[in-house]
Amino acid sequence: MTLIDPVALTRELIAFDTRNPPGNEADCAFFLGELLNKAGFEVQYHSFAPKRTSLIARLSNNSNQAPLCFTGHLDVVPLGQQTWKNAPFAGEIIGDKLYGSGASDMKSGIAAMTCAAIACAPTQAPLLLVFTASEETGCEGAAHLVGLDNVLEQAGAMIIGEPTSNYPMMAHKGVLWLRAKARGKTAHGSKPELGVNAIYRAARMILNLESFQFAEQDPLLGKPSLNVGTIKGGMNINSVPDSVTVEIDIRTLPQQNIQTLLTEFKKILGEDIEIEIIQDVRGISTKADHPW
Repeated sequence: MTLIDPVALTRELIAFDTRNPPGNEADCAFFLGELLNKAGFEVQYHSFAPKRTSLIARLSNNSNQAPLCFTGHLDVVPLGQQTWKNAPFAGEIIGDKLYGSGASDMKSGIAAMTCAAIACAPTQAPLLLVFTASEETGCEGAAHLVGLDNVLEQAGAMIIGEPTSNYPMMAHKGVLWLRAKARGKTAHGSKPELGVNAIYRAARMILNLESFQFAEQDPLLGKPSLNVGTIKGGMNINSVPDSVTVEIDIRTLPQQNIQTLLTEFKKILGEDIEIEIIQDVRGISTKADHPW
């Protein structure tokens, strides 16, 4: 069997533009599926939306042994507004570093797991590869697979190829995304005293969030984190804005009670601030089962 160079494969995967949004993971999933199929894996594709395709590949020896599962995601985050020094989808190698969109998170992890699985294929060890679409915006691809009947089986162990500097991680923070709305009263910009400026309300709210300190702490994960990611409001420069929306990214600990956290944030933000949950993915820890 011809083995695949993981660095070369990483460069090929970087060339697939899977920025999320919009994602477009299908071509990347089909490319990997073809490689794995040639190596003897049974391959399945599952799409939760057009071009939003996840890949499942199995290698079975017809035993009752639960497979080792390698898993990761095919999408990457947007490029940002700044111009890149290197072409984002070229996979350039300069010195001992490889540059590209998703090079670390996590096209290289996908490549490494694919190459390892193909190298192990002749042993017929039970293996399961699950490469999901749309991890970056709430794990929609993974949630779609879990909701399907008879698609995912029980794994003996799971390895997730996220970048950790080769240090094994046994726990992961959760994600709680909130949308907070500050309301006001519109008026003409020449008579601001006749209105209630929602941007000022939102600004005070954001300053409260900036100074907020979590009391909880985990020995593996440290403290939760909070980031104000977006702020949107105002109609035009010469009107008092009557509505502002602020989106908040909180990374939670597995043991945190989300309802208690929401109650605390309502007190911090103020009773007149509307709070909507956009995404709630709970954290996970395996340290109780594996106390090393």
